[in-house]
Amino acid sequence: MQEPSLIEQLATSLREDRSSENRQRWAKYIVNNNISMRSLLPLLDAEHPIGMRFTWLFGDIVLLDKTILNPIVLSCFQRRNDITSPGNTRTLDKLLCLVGVPEELEGTVVDELFKWILDPKIKVAVKVFAIDTIAQLAIKYPALKEELLIVLDDQWDKNSVAFRARGRQVRKRLEKIR
Repeated sequence: MQEPSLIEQLATSLREDRSSENRQRWAKYIVNNNISMRSLLPLLDAEHPIGMRFTWLFGDIVLLDKTILNPIVLSCFQRRNDITSPGNTRTLDKLLCLVGVPEELEGTVVDELFKWILDPKIKVAVKVFAIDTIAQLAIKYPALKEELLIVLDDQWDKNSVAFRARGRQVRKRLEKIR
């Protein structure tokens, strides 16, 4: 009998065990064995809850080695509307915030992030990661600072306490940008 592939093993594990300990074990395995994240991308299309739990791994992997995710950021962003797992937007947003935005996508990503911040149907967790990502890009592109401040002002009373808390933190960071 043939041994299950790594993808099959990971899929089974994620289906059966949603614990952070399981994700941390897999993250360590992936990083320590230098597993290509591209080779694992078929898991994005796996049935629920496997696809969703696979994306949860990204946060655990970033804590160990954020560079291992660099090769998949572009692909994940380009497929953002095709991936149907719950929480995909939040995971993608977090990935962009933690890993960074590929240079060739910066304009498109900024437009998308501003749309998410302005959309009343988007959850606050997505909005706060979007705010952080745009603030990071404002270091490279200072013109984004003013645009982000205008959007924060516009959305201030339309969002939750968590939004305003992140907005205050980001305002302080933006003050340092010339």
